[in-house]
Amino acid sequence: MSKMWAGRFELTTNKLLEDYNATILIEGRLAPFDIQGSIAHAGMLARTGILTQDESAQIIAGLKQVGDEIATGKLIFTSADEDIHMAVEARLTEIIGSTGGKLHTARSRNDQTALDSKLQMRAFILELLNDIKNLQEVIIAKAEEYF
Repeated sequence: MSKMWAGRFELTTNKLLEDYNATILIEGRLAPFDIQGSIAHAGMLARTGILTQDESAQIIAGLKQVGDEIATGKLIFTSADEDIHMAVEARLTEIIGSTGGKLHTARSRNDQTALDSKLQMRAFILELLNDIKNLQEVIIAKAEEYF
């Protein structure tokens, strides 16, 4: 996989630096949220006419396949992937070709990171609220046994 800055340097990146700089090994948990945000982004690109409906549909189908591969463990991340956004886009491009590169249009990696983190936090909050509700139900049921 070619790095974003591949055209700027003559030598390859030292493996130690690549491993140090890679966040992918801790970002894997963001994958479902990156896929979810990317699907929404592809839809927006089609609605605004930046992508054709066909390109958007290709990207969305490819993203769903990438999501399935991640969920089933078929797609394994390595430090060469650098970050979750690069890994998803690289695999998407392998699946659907150069159209996959259009997903990055009108969106920075910082935008992606902010959205992924927000979606992940929302999911954690909903899970926590559900756990609190379940705990309350258990407490109420136990209290009713005593009264």
